[in-house]
Amino acid sequence: MIWIVFKGNNKIIGEITDIKDNLLYVSIIGEIIDNKFIFGDINKPSFKDDIYLITKEELDLIFTSYTGGEKIILGSSYIYPEYQIKLDLSNFFSNHFAILGNSGSGKSYSVAHIIQSLFKEANDLPYRA
Repeated sequence: MIWIVFKGNNKIIGEITDIKDNLLYVSIIGEIIDNKFIFGDINKPSFKDDIYLITKEELDLIFTSYTGGEKIILGSSYIYPEYQIKLDLSNFFSNHFAILGNSGSGKSYSVAHIIQSLFKEANDLPYRA
């Protein structure tokens, strides 16, 4: 996974998913607006946008700008191991979600890890009646 940035009006963050026949295939993962990372493909880059590899400062902004409430830490990023992967509990469980993938891709492991992390960190979360 290599992340790149499309620099236009805002910084659109994309992940290179394939390179084939001199074409670069990119999945959009989010956008940096006013020094805040917003997950999702809100806007698409323009063909005129400059493209460059993501910088450490932009990675810091993406991985450390978490300002949500209660969270659990799921582990470290595989590609960027110095960064922790965090799950915003309120946001995650207030929406529909699905765990999809091929057989053997780790779906059951992922769900088990989320549940184990919830129990492990439950003592650290504030009690709400």
